[in-house]
Amino acid sequence: MKIAIISDIHSNMIALKLALDDLKKEGCAKVFFLGDYLTDGKWENEIMALVKEYGDKVILGNREDYLINYDPRRQDFNNYRPIYFTYHNLTVANLNYLKTLNKREIVEVNGYKILLIHGEEYGHTTNCITELFDEYLAKYDFDICLFGHTHKYYKNYYKGKLFLNPGSIGEPTDTPYYKYVILNISEEIATTLKEFRVKDTYQELAKEYQESSYYKENFCWSDLILRGIKDGKDYTTPFINLFYEKLDSIDKFDPLKFNHLWHQCYEEFIHSYNQLDYEKLDKLFKDNKINTIKDLYNFCHTKLDYGWLDITGNIHYDGDNNEYYTLQNPLELMQTRVGICWDYTELYRQFFNRLTLKKETYLLYYEETKEFWPSHSIFVYYENKKVYWFEPMLNTDNFHYSGIHEYDDIASLLKDAKQAFLKNGKLNGFLLNNIDEKKLNCYKYKEPHFHLNNEGFYHHVLEGQKIDI
Repeated sequence: MKIAIISDIHSNMIALKLALDDLKKEGCAKVFFLGDYLTDGKWENEIMALVKEYGDKVILGNREDYLINYDPRRQDFNNYRPIYFTYHNLTVANLNYLKTLNKREIVEVNGYKILLIHGEEYGHTTNCITELFDEYLAKYDFDICLFGHTHKYYKNYYKGKLFLNPGSIGEPTDTPYYKYVILNISEEIATTLKEFRVKDTYQELAKEYQESSYYKENFCWSDLILRGIKDGKDYTTPFINLFYEKLDSIDKFDPLKFNHLWHQCYEEFIHSYNQLDYEKLDKLFKDNKINTIKDLYNFCHTKLDYGWLDITGNIHYDGDNNEYYTLQNPLELMQTRVGICWDYTELYRQFFNRLTLKKETYLLYYEETKEFWPSHSIFVYYENKKVYWFEPMLNTDNFHYSGIHEYDDIASLLKDAKQAFLKNGKLNGFLLNNIDEKKLNCYKYKEPHFHLNNEGFYHHVLEGQKIDI
């Protein structure tokens, strides 16, 4: 049986229709909806009509929960305006329909127990997504867990269970492709990721969106949503983080002051956050014939050199990068063709964002002094139950370790990376032969802002998750 799995529509009617038209052609027997159908757009009632028409199983997302528990005391605060707008445009019949939905359901298909859950609990998990999976395993009896919320495609087997997130059909934040998944359950389980290029329909969406009263009444938030859809990036989370960092500086119970800060943070965010011309970057990948992981490896291995860019735009090929170093964005790196591992990693990240593979970044560093920490960035990705160290650049006169190295698990990979880092450092003189290995640290870190200096980059890394090797 073919089942279409759709999540996180967020009132994007154009994208939803792409999925519905496609699943008809694919001959899907059922459609499961995983929540967050509304807010962030203008088509509330039209979306609900389609969800009710096509949905064989429909569960609540956190956005629907906000609507059911609408709080009129918050309606004058900008962060609540999307809920206010949707609540007041939703028909009574549709609101009452939402109240009939469950937050989770377990259904059985061909002998497999399937847990349907939106997954907003992931926002409260401090470390990794497997903690959330452990919570579900402790509470529910299932073979397959279908969840959404993250707006990122995810598929993995964990403790013998399949965990599958179809990504977002309305607001993807992993790649600029709308996504849903076909789950085919017969004697075995098979999945097919279906994608639709955002740019094929983006102009139509942007025109409809920008002419709507929703967009005009919620400009800051709506603009971030629209930018995020175009780029396949999450701009709202870092914006919210910036806003809440500054919220204690004002009377947060005063809507005028609250909303003034909201607009200030929007302006600051737009001018400072990582923004790339993704179409230009895609063109550079295409022009350099970088279509596959192997293509990326060959390009980096043969076309990029060691060096660093300073804050004035000058390129340095010799000597250690210092306080004048600036972290390049991938477009700059493709143009300068020189960088250090920190720079290269962000180029890898942007290419892998176009794939639907899990990826992670780590920094190994030896804390020698507060001014000089020898380090190396490690980029890894997961495929077919294996984990790979993508390493085109770790070559010097005395040490050669470039390659795409395969491992059974991340612990083995990091242990090997640690030994390679130590050997390279000792052979090339930036680590002493008798160093104290207890000072060799490893942190898992997320995407940094571009144009950080040395100190800023290390500060960002140290906000990540420390890993014991």
